[in-house]
Amino acid sequence: MTIASGNGRRADEVVKKRINARLSAVDSLVSDTSREQVIAMLIAVARAAHALADGTCDDSVLGAMTVDPGDFDDLSKALDALETLPEPGPNIYGTGPAKAEAFLSR
Repeated sequence: MTIASGNGRRADEVVKKRINARLSAVDSLVSDTSREQVIAMLIAVARAAHALADGTCDDSVLGAMTVDPGDFDDLSKALDALETLPEPGPNIYGTGPAKAEAFLSR
C-alpha cells in the first residue's frame, strides 16, 4: 500500500530515506570505533570478572557470598563501557555484550 505524504512523495520513499539515514549514522559510529577498542573493552570485562570471582568468599555460616565492593564496581564500569558501543542496526537494540558481538561479527 502506498500513501502519499503531505509534500507529494510516497510514504514508502520517506521510510526508505529514514532507514538509509539511520544506517549512515550507525556506519559513522562504527567507523569511529575500532576492533582493537572493542577487544580491549572485552578484555577489561574479563579481567574485572576474574578479579571479582577470585576475590569472592563463600560464607557458609551466612549462606552467602561475600564480594569486594571495589571488584564489583570495576566489573560494573567495564560492562557499562560496552553499553557505549553503537547499536547493531536500525531499530535493533542490544546489551553491551550483544553490541560487542555484533560489532566483531561484521
